[in-house]
Amino acid sequence: MGKASTRDIVELAIWLAFAAFLFIFSFEFNQNIEIYKFGASAWPRGIIILIVIAALGNFYWHWRYGTEFQGHSIGAQAAESDSGSSDDDDSDSLSYYGRMGLILLLPVVYATLMESIGFYTLTPFFIAGVIYLLGERNWLRILIISVVSYIFILLMFAKLLYVGLPVGTIHPFYDYSNWLLAFLQNN
Repeated sequence: MGKASTRDIVELAIWLAFAAFLFIFSFEFNQNIEIYKFGASAWPRGIIILIVIAALGNFYWHWRYGTEFQGHSIGAQAAESDSGSSDDDDSDSLSYYGRMGLILLLPVVYATLMESIGFYTLTPFFIAGVIYLLGERNWLRILIISVVSYIFILLMFAKLLYVGLPVGTIHPFYDYSNWLLAFLQNN
């Protein structure tokens, strides 16, 4: 079956079982909301759909390319350092651990700045930062993936789910967030 291993199949099964459990559990709080036509469980079900899409996409990647096609990603570097096949010196392992630390620190910084700067202003930079820290160095790819992901997130939360996200408290960021929300709601 392609280049997917048994581990990839088990991982897919676990993610799909987790998503199915969450979907079934979402019927526990499925109530109508008069100002929101999709009901209380729409937002969690949107996240569940994203989990399924990510799991299927990950499985497709492993089925199509296998695990050896990782390029310069952090996962590939970890596999090399664990197997001892890397000819790199200690400075590369420090940069690896430094990037891992930054990957763990970035969501903390993102959450800390969220209230003052706002979701709508901060999110594209967060997405680009995560992509960069995961090993992508082509700025055009980073820009395209960030913009497409940002637009998808905006449409999902502002148009489909009607979820209020932090707009920020600092003047230019607050104005931008409100303008963007008005634009999305009216179009």
